[in-house]
Amino acid sequence: MSRARNQDNKEAFNFYDSWESYYDDVLKGYDETPNSYGGKGAIERTNPSSNPDWYGTDSLSELQGTIKDFIDKPALDSIIDNVKDLFSTISLGGAFEKDRFIATAMPIGIFDFSLASQGLYKPQEYYSPELDKLIDPNSVRKIQEDPTIFVYYGKEGFNFKAYVLVQQQEGTFCMDKKDKYIKKLLSEGTEIKLAKKIAKKQFPNCRLVFRTTTRKVYLTRSINNLAEDEAGGEKYVDIVAPIGGLSNQTPRSLMYSVMPSLLLVYFLNNAGIKTRVLGANLTRGGDYRTMEAFVIKDYDENLDFNRVAILTADSRIFRYKIFKGIVRAFNKYFNIDVGSGLGSQLSGNARDKQFERYKKWYIDQIKEGAKVFNKNRRLMFMSGFVASPSDSDDALMEQAKTEFFKILDAIDLEFNGARVSLPRIRERDEKRGIDPYSVRARLQGTLELATIYDDSDSKFSSTDEEIEKMKNLKTKLRADINQVMSEQN
Repeated sequence: MSRARNQDNKEAFNFYDSWESYYDDVLKGYDETPNSYGGKGAIERTNPSSNPDWYGTDSLSELQGTIKDFIDKPALDSIIDNVKDLFSTISLGGAFEKDRFIATAMPIGIFDFSLASQGLYKPQEYYSPELDKLIDPNSVRKIQEDPTIFVYYGKEGFNFKAYVLVQQQEGTFCMDKKDKYIKKLLSEGTEIKLAKKIAKKQFPNCRLVFRTTTRKVYLTRSINNLAEDEAGGEKYVDIVAPIGGLSNQTPRSLMYSVMPSLLLVYFLNNAGIKTRVLGANLTRGGDYRTMEAFVIKDYDENLDFNRVAILTADSRIFRYKIFKGIVRAFNKYFNIDVGSGLGSQLSGNARDKQFERYKKWYIDQIKEGAKVFNKNRRLMFMSGFVASPSDSDDALMEQAKTEFFKILDAIDLEFNGARVSLPRIRERDEKRGIDPYSVRARLQGTLELATIYDDSDSKFSSTDEEIEKMKNLKTKLRADINQVMSEQN
């Protein structure tokens, strides 16, 4: 077959297991970059005080230092609330129901205590003595200088105030309230047995909480549609968040662009699917292209909204530290100066095709001895949603939800097959009040996402056999979508 010319020797990929390892490499390579390079000169002339809104600060030392909290806390808190609200009001229709007996963390099936008792631990809650209330763990921040100190930034008038928190076993706050209530009843002359009975009714679910590191404690049925040589023994999904954007982008709009990734991780983790979040810098300078990705949240780590926000949407990071990464990447891989304009961020079809080649490069690292958990390229996704800074929060949230469902449905198709997933997707969206035309349009987007391939002459392109397989799958899925949607009418 004829292939598009890709200029394979003008493309470079890299992967880092953390932001820290990535940025260490950036600083080393940046220092080794000639001072004569226009890109380096542009960064060295950085004067944030001349445009603090663009950089997010008027302080160069802040740009050069460690960023501990997302620049727009109210926007982040609103987004976190939106994530929770979404999953409290929608049903995903059992998108990952099982068909053979396995152990799972989902509260369905037959509870098996012998599994649950393995690896018991005490989950923690965070209490503010000053506010006399529990603080949502997603809003808790660690003090970097002393990781044993936890704080919460709450609004006090028009400003934010830091509240030092007490970390304690989950259920302690409720138990303390119950104990104080019993003492109050006793002081009023109530007999101890009656006081405990009244308190138990007043605090019906009050107890210290224990959980197990053995997440999979329910026996249920499952089917694995994934090819053995593609997915391995466990289910892994990689979600890649592209970093940066046009000069009009704000931390708020960039945070909404990352929202589909956050929604996916939030849901998939709760569904017992190991999910990783990566930040990615995709840049083009003339004919040259780079894609470097670094892990923000690994498969077994908890989702830290603040960390994801800082590393993907904070202007103080991407308009200084990531810019250094761009300059150093073009010097490191191609020995060229990207120029004072620092190239352009890849988008649209060009970005999607480069991501496909990156996946192939990443899987090929196995041959180089790298430990790769997710071996299925169709379970690696990059959100294509670009938020407009002028749109309202409600409008941006709706767009983010649409992108979330588009990717989630592609994951559902891969895990469960079209015959199982498509009718369920249709039923789910009917309950959400989505009209059939919108459902069909989004499923077409899911179809494209699930069957994408690169047909260039790159050594990391899809093979002829893989391309033919994707074309056949696209034809089949299109027919399946048409059939399912016609059955609705």
